[in-house]
Amino acid sequence: MTPVTSAPTPAPGGSPDRAPDGTGAPGGAPRARHADGGHTAAAARHGKARAPLRSRLAVAAVAGLAGLLFVTCSHAFRDSGGQVSDLAGLVSQANKQVAQLEDANKQLSGEVDALTEKVAGGGATPKTDTDLSVQAGRETVQGPGVTITLNDSPDAPTAQADTGSDSLPLDLYVVHQQDIESVLNTLWAAGAEAVAVQGQRITSVAAIRCVGSVLYVAGRTYSPPYKIEAIGDAAKLAKAAQTSSLTAGYRRDAAELGLGWSVKTSDQISIDGYSGGSITLRYVANANGQ
Repeated sequence: MTPVTSAPTPAPGGSPDRAPDGTGAPGGAPRARHADGGHTAAAARHGKARAPLRSRLAVAAVAGLAGLLFVTCSHAFRDSGGQVSDLAGLVSQANKQVAQLEDANKQLSGEVDALTEKVAGGGATPKTDTDLSVQAGRETVQGPGVTITLNDSPDAPTAQADTGSDSLPLDLYVVHQQDIESVLNTLWAAGAEAVAVQGQRITSVAAIRCVGSVLYVAGRTYSPPYKIEAIGDAAKLAKAAQTSSLTAGYRRDAAELGLGWSVKTSDQISIDGYSGGSITLRYVANANGQ
């Protein structure tokens, strides 16, 4: 009877023994397969094949960006006139600019001095800050002038019996804002160079306002008598005050109703500068645009 030989039993979960060359010859160690039928291994093999290409592309991109950055910096440096970004360079450049400005300032100062000498040689003296301050009313000034005093009448009716139908209005017996303004306008028209009311310098921003029996001058309150001082040609100012049509009505009431009115000349009157707020002009500009 012919003996029966059985085939080798494969290892559990494995495949028949294969030779190292992949043939089915016995002696090869069993090789396990991936559960996904080898797809993972295939993907890994494809990935390894693509890796070198991706690396080359990344290197090329970085090189391109570096070149672009270099070109951009080069243009920025050229457009900025060669300015440097380091602190020492900035300081050096600033010092050069300061030196240039100092040279320009010296040149302009020389031109100003030359023009000043030219004007002075022609007989005209340029105005200084002090001259302008005096004209603006900011400085204390002194000189000849007049002092005019206005006061309420002591004859004003006070009792009920004195205010009958035949009595004059009480307003005629007191000094009003328009009375003071009439005197001021008369003095200015006569050439007054500085004027004060109750010691307050009158300027373009010093208002006079009367409320009842109280006078507001430059924001301060005063009661009669009211003293007006003006510096200028004393004789001319006094004559204008006594003959001007602007003061005629008040002078008439002073003679008839007893209002206070006196005009005195003086060889020396002192008027303080304006002590109120700012006199800076915000809207007025030179007509020539200068």
